Amino acid sequence: MLAGQVDDDTLPLIDDVDTDFLSSFAPADDGVPASGDGGAAPAAASSGRTCMSCSQPIFGDAVVCMHCGYNAESGRHMRTRKMKAPKEKRTGSDRGIWPPLLTFVLFSALYIGLTIMRWDDPAAFGLSALGFMLVSSLMSLTIIVCAFLDGILHGILSLIFWPYAIYWVFFRSGNGWLMAMMGICTVVFSTMVVRVVWLVANAPPGGY
Repeated sequence: MLAGQVDDDTLPLIDDVDTDFLSSFAPADDGVPASGDGGAAPAAASSGRTCMSCSQPIFGDAVVCMHCGYNAESGRHMRTRKMKAPKEKRTGSDRGIWPPLLTFVLFSALYIGLTIMRWDDPAAFGLSALGFMLVSSLMSLTIIVCAFLDGILHGILSLIFWPYAIYWVFFRSGNGWLMAMMGICTVVFSTMVVRVVWLVANAPPGGY
């Protein structure tokens, strides 16, 4: 053999090249990205098994059926409980707390100011008491109706036990306008009590 001459038998054939190494760089046929491509993992699919109790498909290597709670290993049904979504309040206000709060502040300031101006006038007190009875009656009726809309139990308790109505308005209703009405009536009632005490303590000897 001449120097520099290469025997054809010593050349590797293309068929002898290991194609497994090259095939590792080829994209997968099923559309799933190769490892290291950053693709998302495929969703869990059914394992082909079905529940012996309800015949619903069982996914993956699960032992407990997600439909009926049947345990394939123990042959018993596990107790399952469906979680209820939180009940949507039908009496709540979606306009924010600022309008009711401003209404409460302005009305309370106006009432207290007018009361101070006519503090020692029994006739003005009588008119104020009449207005309070009308407003409080309307407020009570509104609160009871809204409580019944939120739930029968809330309505019954608010009807027969007024402290529960106060609790429901401020801690369960989520309605800023009901809170404002309750607050206004509280301010008016408190002012009237103080005014009655003052009128009685400062009454003239012969009465008003």
